[in-house]
Amino acid sequence: MKQEKTDNDLGFIKGMIVTLDKKIDDESSFRVRSEDDIRKWFESKISMTVERLNFEEKGSLDRERRMM
Repeated sequence: MKQEKTDNDLGFIKGMIVTLDKKIDDESSFRVRSEDDIRKWFESKISMTVERLNFEEKGSLDRERRMM
């Protein structure tokens, strides 16, 4: 009887460990995807800002050429 109770307890604990492992894996993959999404968003914003600055710089150079 004690052996059966011990086996049941071990089975329950093993099940909890498997569930926790799955939850940890799911959470880590979610966080990695979130980090990738944030990184892509920042990269696109930086790229757009650089393009805008380059465009404004070209525009100001064109205005200076016209003034001369």
